[in-house]
Amino acid sequence: MCGILALLAHVKTDETKDLKLLLELIDKRGPDYSSPLIELATNCGVWLKLKSSILHLRGETLQEQPVTDEDGNVLLFNGQIYQHAGRPIERYQSDTTYLSKELTQCKSPLEVLETFAEIDGPFAFIFWHNRFRKLFYGRDLFGRKSLCMLKPHNSHPIILSSVVDERLEQPDRKWEEVSCDGLHCIDFSAKEHAMELLFPWNLKAIYPRTERCLNPPDITLGGARLEISLLRPLNCDLAEPCEFDEHTRNSTLELFETKFIEAVRSRYKYNRSDCLICRKEPRYSAVTKKVICRDSKVMVAFSGGIDSTMIAMALDKVMDIKETIDLVTVSFKDDSPDRESVGSAFKELRALRPSRRWRLILCDISKIELQRERDRQIRDLILPCDTVFDDSIGCASWFVGRANGRAIDSTIDDQWISKHFDQFLKYNPYNTDLDQEINIDYKSPASMIFVGTSIDEQLGGYSSHRKAWSTNGIVGLYKEVSFLMRRISSRNLGRDDRVYSHHGRDVKLPFLDSQFVSFLNELPMGLKMNLNEPLEIGPKKILRELALKWNLNETGHRVKRAMQFGTRIANLEKAKEKANDVCLRLRPKYQDPILIDLTD
Repeated sequence: MCGILALLAHVKTDETKDLKLLLELIDKRGPDYSSPLIELATNCGVWLKLKSSILHLRGETLQEQPVTDEDGNVLLFNGQIYQHAGRPIERYQSDTTYLSKELTQCKSPLEVLETFAEIDGPFAFIFWHNRFRKLFYGRDLFGRKSLCMLKPHNSHPIILSSVVDERLEQPDRKWEEVSCDGLHCIDFSAKEHAMELLFPWNLKAIYPRTERCLNPPDITLGGARLEISLLRPLNCDLAEPCEFDEHTRNSTLELFETKFIEAVRSRYKYNRSDCLICRKEPRYSAVTKKVICRDSKVMVAFSGGIDSTMIAMALDKVMDIKETIDLVTVSFKDDSPDRESVGSAFKELRALRPSRRWRLILCDISKIELQRERDRQIRDLILPCDTVFDDSIGCASWFVGRANGRAIDSTIDDQWISKHFDQFLKYNPYNTDLDQEINIDYKSPASMIFVGTSIDEQLGGYSSHRKAWSTNGIVGLYKEVSFLMRRISSRNLGRDDRVYSHHGRDVKLPFLDSQFVSFLNELPMGLKMNLNEPLEIGPKKILRELALKWNLNETGHRVKRAMQFGTRIANLEKAKEKANDVCLRLRPKYQDPILIDLTD
């Protein structure tokens, strides 16, 4: 995981003082290395400045960024490559080093674009090709890594950055997330002017366009559409759930189990085997001279719902039994519904896998702390997303990512659980009247956070799926899944990457693994969900069946609850506001606005 930044200005000046907050936010994303700003000159009078920070995940040695090759090409890369052009990347390889070498061999701009298009994994990038005089940039199809742009209308400067600083905006110059409709290019080959081009994905071949789809961004199209070789098309089989026999269902469930476990395994294994503490103060074995890390390296954003609990169980199946798994949950008010499900799921995991050390971390946030941290830093991480919905989910996710709260381990004795556990689960932001068995100020050192995002879209977890089913049957479901998967990049994932990564942790989204998504795409709707059945059975039916197979009998029947309601952050500060309204808490009026003109 990295923070990346590129600044394009018309003159060679020192803008560092104006970018102070932005540079600090970039550095937060990469605790292992922070680069200085480096400068390049284009042949049309524009200066390019680049910076990165790095969380070292892959390769035996850290690959500093920006990476400059012998031809003067410069790469900034934030992401992970699990495969490239169908070939696996070895665990010990730096994917950034590998990608830079592949780009060096490109003989045309189209080959550059195809090199990025063939990446299997989450990514955002900025790449300057010196000979072509082109700046390429973009995000993966699902938008799993953040990249934002600040630009005035039809003129420079342009800032591309993993994070934003609202104070750099002007009336005609607003931050926006870089769209995932395709890969982007700014062409400086003509000395008179620079042209912004979009090379769109051939998305309709995977998820057909519906009448609800948003119009593409107003950017000049750069040529042929980029093929998506990593994903299989969405299956339009109209068979009803009742038309599949038991043998078909059972064999499908076995394949689903295999694909799901492998999606979790691939995201776990391509990482260094030390936590954030040991990166700063490594402890070495006297015998092997290798780093010994006994702290948690993995945490799960844990609501006790089926998505997060299944990820926790899958991690148990792929991790060494000696490793601890941190389960992190957040609450903003008394009687948060998530606390009941968290307690139940923790007991299930503890009973089913007693040899595993599960560490449950309760983050209880007061309204005062919420408001203070939003004003200090969360606002700039959520923006440019600025709705009430973004505020609720973004703030809750930031505190989960911080992972600082009361904690107990599953190894605690049964007597304590029966006597004190219910009291431990209660909302207690000021840590009063606590048992001595509780660690009252634990902060997870995990470098990876697993999040259960994006399975609802694929398996019928939303009320919009039920509405589509009741109105138009399987055809309606097919259109709804297609619409939601096309929209996913612009809804949550960039924002989530910014708030989680602020704490120096890499976000893992196994439900968006390309092979897992392709497998689900190929299944008929009737094998994935049955919306004729009750809420605790029919939505996400195939995932529920796997939960029951793994003996998660309570979790397997738990009904979906949205994060903002489960944590009680919704309507905490203002009772009557709609989810899609612009949130004034994210867009306060500055008394003394900062207006910065870098074009002077």
